[in-house]
Amino acid sequence: MTKNNNNRSDEIVEELTKVFGSTDPSFEAISDLDPEIAEAFLELNDATKKRGALEPKYRALIKLALSATPTHLKSHFTRLHIVEALKLGATTEEICEVLEITSVLGIHGFIPGTFMVLDIFGGLEKIRENLGEDGARRANQAMETFKTERGEVGDVWEANCLLAPDFVAAYAKYSGVPWKSTALPGKIKEFLYVTIDLSPTHVDIGGATHHARVAVDKFGATFDEMMEVLEIIGMVGFQTQMMALPILKEELKRIQEI
Repeated sequence: MTKNNNNRSDEIVEELTKVFGSTDPSFEAISDLDPEIAEAFLELNDATKKRGALEPKYRALIKLALSATPTHLKSHFTRLHIVEALKLGATTEEICEVLEITSVLGIHGFIPGTFMVLDIFGGLEKIRENLGEDGARRANQAMETFKTERGEVGDVWEANCLLAPDFVAAYAKYSGVPWKSTALPGKIKEFLYVTIDLSPTHVDIGGATHHARVAVDKFGATFDEMMEVLEIIGMVGFQTQMMALPILKEELKRIQEI
């Protein structure tokens, strides 16, 4: 590699370090093996920042949610974005709220499963017929708990109160935890729901649309804020290079040593 190339490699490492708030072992491998993709990513990152709609801290917290979501669970990148968020002034309470919100995505395995159960066991009316007095009482209690903790009971959750009243009541309390504290503004909380719903490993348009509307209608989210959230989601693909190119570099070195 020429001196000029060495200098550019160092510059890429430095620029990536600025983007992520700290250095990472992958940056050197990326700059050595695929500087073109690194430069393209840096340009992509600059494009998302041009809107200037979100505070840097909230950008870092959105990236944290993407890495920590149950459909992704990338510990290395989760650590990287926690460090970044802390350096940008995020508090322990804010990061805990992010993780509390992010973790609720696990329920998205339960919800479609209940539709499957309804279909197999004769539908909602059949379930109602077989509830009995105690079952009806527990279902009503679950609905009241859900209203108290979450503020609304849609058709899906009303049905789930009949199917799994104890679980739904407990889940209502679990998912209501981040709304009992005020570390993060409501708008940012809704942006986090949008983020995990639109994670490329999940993509729940219905859920994302619901939370986007709440962010706009209830909390005054702007067009530029919403688009910046989506653009940050769109950059998560660079984790491919961050994960794989250090492996490639190690294997190339191993082959040369054989």
